[in-house]
Amino acid sequence: MNVSVLGLGTMGAALAGRLLETGHDVTVWNRSPGKAGPLVERGAREAGSLQDAVSGAEVVITLVTNDAAVRSLAVDSNVVGMLPDNAALVDMSTVSPDTSRAVGKATPGGRFVDAPILGGPEPFAAGRARLLLGGDRALIERLNPLWDDLSSGHYYTGPNGTATTLKLLSNHLLVGGTQLLMEAVVTAQAHGFDNDVLRDVFGSTPAIAPGVQVRLEDVLEGDHVGWWTLLLADKDMSLVLTLAEQVGLRLPIAQTSEALIRVAIDEGYGEKDLGAITEVLRQRVPSGSRE
Repeated sequence: MNVSVLGLGTMGAALAGRLLETGHDVTVWNRSPGKAGPLVERGAREAGSLQDAVSGAEVVITLVTNDAAVRSLAVDSNVVGMLPDNAALVDMSTVSPDTSRAVGKATPGGRFVDAPILGGPEPFAAGRARLLLGGDRALIERLNPLWDDLSSGHYYTGPNGTATTLKLLSNHLLVGGTQLLMEAVVTAQAHGFDNDVLRDVFGSTPAIAPGVQVRLEDVLEGDHVGWWTLLLADKDMSLVLTLAEQVGLRLPIAQTSEALIRVAIDEGYGEKDLGAITEVLRQRVPSGSRE
């Protein structure tokens, strides 16, 4: 299948690499130059322009940072108007469902799918992540071979916007679970527990979800270098709170989570991975409190 990937951040590069590995003809484009080299060496074609990237594609996939970037590509830069006949536009970004619905309405023939990813770049590149799929069911089923190549499982969630809604709520679970792990680790360390003991206990307890478990080592004593930065987490939690407000709900845990994320950003950890909140919690442990 001829697939164009627009956006070569960490996840976009993982997507393009997975497509190459599974035998697709891949064209890549990124707004800022200099990121396509390793993919070109593996067989991708780097487009010279956005029009060049979209022309001839059977599927065009956007995977960018936020709502503004998705709308800029799809609507302002008119990717929706450049789509070849019968080609599908797929957005795999984590954005507001309002953005997914707006792009869906702007895409001719209802040929838009919101397809956010459940999983990080490594499992995604290896085909172990899962996909949430919102849009026209017939279109999504027509693209089943693509979803099968990209994931270990995919779920039809309903019309445009439903997949991005569930992705945001999934991220809420991940943020909350990770913050609970950080609180448990920092409290245990303050009571004098050795990290090896905490690895044994927290590394095997069923109380910690697999998506949280992968951050255990970083929380214990890592450098918090990773792909899901606190700035991205803050964006997602803001969108979660907006979802709740739209239906008259107040989410106290989400509000607390976002507040803690913003404290960590204010203290200079914005570009660090989610586990950097651990450092903020450690700073609150009084000196000499270890037993």
